[in-house]
Amino acid sequence: MAFFQHLNKHQPNEPATQKFSQQIVEIILSKGLKEAKLTYKKRASETDVLEYFLIKKGYEQLSQNNYDAAIDIFTMNCIANPNSFNAFDSLGEAYMNKGDKISAIKNYEKSLQLDPTNEKAKHIINKLNIND
Repeated sequence: MAFFQHLNKHQPNEPATQKFSQQIVEIILSKGLKEAKLTYKKRASETDVLEYFLIKKGYEQLSQNNYDAAIDIFTMNCIANPNSFNAFDSLGEAYMNKGDKISAIKNYEKSLQLDPTNEKAKHIINKLNIND
């Protein structure tokens, strides 16, 4: 939980942004990632998605083995937060849980590129490469 609080300090937590974040997740789950991306592109300039919110919702889907929904939510998070090592780390984890090693490694490598101190990513990349 401390991790989510840390993310929250770096993101706006205005009601409009919270509502928009929820709307994006609902669109992903009901209409798909493509529609969510279009909605995101058309958003008001002062509105964005909350990184911690998408991570939380993605892990909710992952915990229910809804891999594709989790991947879509985490992908949207990567689009909205392209400099977040954690966004790519979460996407890598979803792909790994789905069994897509190539996509998992690709996203863990991106996470590691954004944060070279990410030991978790280093460990998982090595583990996935060994198990090839």
